[in-house]
Amino acid sequence: MKKFTALLVVAAASMYFTGCGENGTNVTNGFADQKGSSSSTEKKGNADEEETGDYDKTVETADDLGKCTAKKDGKVYFVEEDEVAYTCKYDEDTEEGEWVKKEKKPSKPVADETVDSADDLGNCTSKKDGDIYYVEEDDEFFECDAEEGDWVPVKTEDKDKPSSSNSSSLPDKPSSSNSSTQTSSGSTPTPTSAESYASPVIPEQVSTVADLPTCTNNLDGTIIYVTSKNDYYYCALSEWHSLNAEIIEDPPTSSASSSTNDYVCGDMWCGPEGQEQVVTGLDAGANLSGWWWEYNDQGNGGGSYFSWPTSKGNEFSDESFVPIIEECDGLCGIVHLDNGILTYNFAGIGFNVSGDDSDEIANASSWGGICVVYSSEAPITVEMGLENETYYGSDLPKYTLVAGTNKVKDIPWSAFEQAGWLDEDGYPYPSITGTTAARELHSLKFKFTGVEGTYSFNIQSIGTYGSCK
Repeated sequence: MKKFTALLVVAAASMYFTGCGENGTNVTNGFADQKGSSSSTEKKGNADEEETGDYDKTVETADDLGKCTAKKDGKVYFVEEDEVAYTCKYDEDTEEGEWVKKEKKPSKPVADETVDSADDLGNCTSKKDGDIYYVEEDDEFFECDAEEGDWVPVKTEDKDKPSSSNSSSLPDKPSSSNSSTQTSSGSTPTPTSAESYASPVIPEQVSTVADLPTCTNNLDGTIIYVTSKNDYYYCALSEWHSLNAEIIEDPPTSSASSSTNDYVCGDMWCGPEGQEQVVTGLDAGANLSGWWWEYNDQGNGGGSYFSWPTSKGNEFSDESFVPIIEECDGLCGIVHLDNGILTYNFAGIGFNVSGDDSDEIANASSWGGICVVYSSEAPITVEMGLENETYYGSDLPKYTLVAGTNKVKDIPWSAFEQAGWLDEDGYPYPSITGTTAARELHSLKFKFTGVEGTYSFNIQSIGTYGSCK
């Protein structure tokens, strides 16, 4: 059984704010409104109606609450300026009172849109930043974080999912007095490399592997300690995997991982097996598709380029990537992003789907999409190359892979979207969906663009949708 250390980097955000009345009245404010929620001014006096019922009095500002006296003890006043209710709490022993905000119960966020599955979320773009989508299949809310370039789960009161953040923290050791959780040295084992994990997880433990819950999409990336195995297990690709099976540095730069069969690969190209050509099956046996090539912005005035761990070339072609693939168990290197005289930058690698000419296209609908196995310090934009790209203003259907270590991602064709660029006259270029582009696909490109700098990466496998296992 092939295994792979994969993490889902997730992050959940909640907003709080506090304030005080000018007269020193003790006021504690509540939750900020979620985007897409109904206006809190829609019905004054009912912000907390479910919990409080009718208010004893409505005032304009917190200053108008007056002094909290014994006579007012337990009274509930609604402050229109703050749009929250306050209760008078009077202490007879100290003969002092204060107004305390009545806390709202956290509730599910209001979704801007509902989709069937996580695959239907599409790209998290700047246009969607802050949007909240409800995924029916997972019964979970996701918010677009454009800075991270990914959808992150939103924690709700009734669904306390495992949480994560961008740090290299390791999972906390499970605490137990049961001696079966101890190793011969008397301590619980920990994962051997902090580089293998991009975020902390909620620690849990079970007695045996059989006690692990079913590995579903909701638990993807969750780590649980199995006491009988003295080992951590993580959920990925609908299976539980031992963390001690293999630890791979971020990003891999050597063939260290080739010493075992613990890797994940798709059905078209597998770097750890030393394959050079992506077998697309769409060139009618001509054997002209699937050969890797690189490109950059230098012809346009940019200064971006790749540096590889070893020279390209073999006895058949000076441009062969075989030496690099054998060195890295994939296409690894460092991308140098430099704007030069441009206001943007790019550099990428890619392969043709049907042949070696720009006018050769193929129908890749049967793939359903693609899966990618990779590690990268920078986001990678997967772009669908078409026959006449200038017609679309080079605004091609694309999907952005977030940075991370040992990532495995399935991308359906429907998730590829254009960015919505405008031409010089301010009009949008012709539109095309990822599903349509798949029927006339020329190439697939893996492009780096963004903040100037140097970033390590390793693309290890490509396959049809769902085949990376």
